[in-house]
Amino acid sequence: MASAGACLVSYLAHLDGVTSLAFSLAPTSSEQGVALASVSHDTSLRIWNLQVDHTGAGKSSLTCVQEASTHRVKGAEGVLGVAFAHTGKAVVTAGADGTARVWEQ
Repeated sequence: MASAGACLVSYLAHLDGVTSLAFSLAPTSSEQGVALASVSHDTSLRIWNLQVDHTGAGKSSLTCVQEASTHRVKGAEGVLGVAFAHTGKAVVTAGADGTARVWEQ
C-alpha cells in the first residue's frame, strides 16, 4: 500500500488551470475504479476512471472516459465548479459565464 501522502498518479488533465475536482460517491466495484470529474478554465469537463493499485507496485492509472466543452470563457475564467449527483449518474457544472449545467453520464 502507498505511504500516507504518497502521490498515486499524476496527469496533465487540461490545457489551462484545473479549477475543481469531484469524486463520485456512488458505489462502484474495485475493478471498475472510481469516477473522478475535473473542470478547468479551458471550459472543459472531463470524467476520469481512476484505478488505484493497492499492492504498492505503482500501477495506479487515470483514464479519460468522457469529455465536453461546457461553458464559455468570461473574464479569462471557464468552469468554476463540479459535483456529482448522489447516484453518480449525473454531473453539475458551474461556469464563469453565469450558467449551471447538468450532464447525464
